[in-house]
Amino acid sequence: MVSVRDGVVRPLHAAPGCVGVGPAVPEALHVPEPVAVAGHPLRQDGPAVRAVGHRPALQWSPGLTRTSSRGRRGDQPTPTCQPAPPWRSANTISQIMPYTFADLKRLRALHLDSNRLSVVADDHFRGLTNLRHLILANNQLHHISPHAFDDFLGTLEDLDMSYNNLVDVPWETISKLTNVNTLNMDHNLIEHVPQGVFTNMLKLARLDMTSNKLKKIPPDPLFLRIPVYAKSKGSSPSSLVMSFGGNPLHCNCELLWLRRLTREDDLETCASPPDLTAKYFWTIPEEEFICDPPVITRKSPKTFAMEGQPASLKCKANGDPDPDVHWISPEGRLISNTSRTLTFSNGSLDINITSLKDSGVFMCIASNAREAESAGRWAGGPATAA
Repeated sequence: MVSVRDGVVRPLHAAPGCVGVGPAVPEALHVPEPVAVAGHPLRQDGPAVRAVGHRPALQWSPGLTRTSSRGRRGDQPTPTCQPAPPWRSANTISQIMPYTFADLKRLRALHLDSNRLSVVADDHFRGLTNLRHLILANNQLHHISPHAFDDFLGTLEDLDMSYNNLVDVPWETISKLTNVNTLNMDHNLIEHVPQGVFTNMLKLARLDMTSNKLKKIPPDPLFLRIPVYAKSKGSSPSSLVMSFGGNPLHCNCELLWLRRLTREDDLETCASPPDLTAKYFWTIPEEEFICDPPVITRKSPKTFAMEGQPASLKCKANGDPDPDVHWISPEGRLISNTSRTLTFSNGSLDINITSLKDSGVFMCIASNAREAESAGRWAGGPATAA
């Protein structure tokens, strides 16, 4: 049981004022309209049910009144709920209290769209173990906690997070939604999609990433197992339809796989590189989706350091896409971040405490989707001096 007061959804304890009398159990808890039900406990199996699309929904209505109905002689009066006419404008729910829905274990769909939610915490949806449809569209969400969906990872079929302010989403959690069929993340501020995040989503049929800030969309093992289309018309039931228009796409070789999809005649354009800016994505020949190999443009001179003292080496590389820089020690080992050594995204390597084993040549390797380039003889490792 829940109530809404001052824009906050709160759980309510059971009370005798309003109990369900209908045999039907609603599948959706719908909250798209303003409500004023503070002090009126609602049951999941109440009679205030109306159709929303193709699903029944529990309508939260202001002004629920308590009545009584009498059966045969000797029966106790049964309180019932008579819904008032719905109030037809947007809600202003801005906060959900922890464990609000904990007693709605049979709930299959939860519609919280068109509200003012900004955060979804780990305990907001606790107890919704049978949830199939979660609609969070048209809010002000900027953060979703990593464990917010834990109770329905294996049951959720539809997740709509569109039209929010999300820069990032809990990708590790998203990757565990193995039963999801539709995933809408369009019209957000998402900048990055991890490679392989959709691998285990074998039932995914609709993926919408329209109008974000994505420069690239990495290929995924899932896309190799099932047909992928950029349109719904003509796609087979076992295929995946992916929408990605309205992003500032960087049209290089990393998007060649996307260019090869079956498409519709829409108007996606490239934002970069300069020679492809504003050109229609689908009209660019495949051979123009190219990458430039990395070129090391800056390297440190030979460096000396006293044993136990810090030392720093520089390595800068250009390329398209931007190359990753890795370091190899004089012993031939790949250097990772430890308490003694730190590598940075700009290509620098810091050695906090030098030792005798650091004597020699450190090799800088720059690599991208095109190829790799290495340089090392130029950088004498921090030679120790007694």
